[in-house]
Formats: sequence, C-alpha cells, structure tokens
Amino acid sequence: YALAQQFYTRTSAASSSVLGTEASPEETWKHILGEKGAKEAQIQLWELVSHELPSYTYAWLKLAVLYHQLDKPIESKKYIQKIREENPGNPAIQEIISKLEKDT
Repeated sequence: YALAQQFYTRTSAASSSVLGTEASPEETWKHILGEKGAKEAQIQLWELVSHELPSYTYAWLKLAVLYHQLDKPIESKKYIQKIREENPGNPAIQEIISKLEKDT
C-alpha cells in the first residue's frame, strides 16, 4: 500500500490501462483502499478468533499473511514466531512461512 500511495501521488493526473479496462488513478486508489479496509476487517475477525481459540494455528497463520499483505512485517513476524514455537514440525505451515519470509 505504501508503494501504491507513492505511485498515486506522483501520477494523479494520468490514467492507466490494465487488461483492456481503463481506470483512473482515483478509481484505482479507491479500489486499493477498499481492499485494505477489507483486510483490516479480516484482521479484526482473526484476532478475535485467535483470542477465543488460542491453540488454533490457522488463525495465527491467517494473521501473519494478512499483516504481510498490509506491509506490516513486525506484526506478521510476531505470528510467524508464535507458529514456529507451537507448531515446528508442520511442513505445510513451514512452506507458507518460508514464502512470507522470502517476500520481506
């Protein structure tokens, strides 16, 4: 989102074309903000789930991914560390974590 914000402020008068569909920078920016808001709402939900079900590893994994998508590496790493401590031997989870860490 930070990169999109920088790009948007530099090109506020230009339009873009993606896969044949034209969208103004303002429309694109509104779409980005809408997705960001949806991810933040999902975080609230998964925070509640992880609080109510503290041993539910999927909630921690979902939170790590969502925070990563919102470019919040500190919060993402907090959940990655928690997963590693509680579930060190799950290869599927370790594969997802390694992909997240590769992107940061």
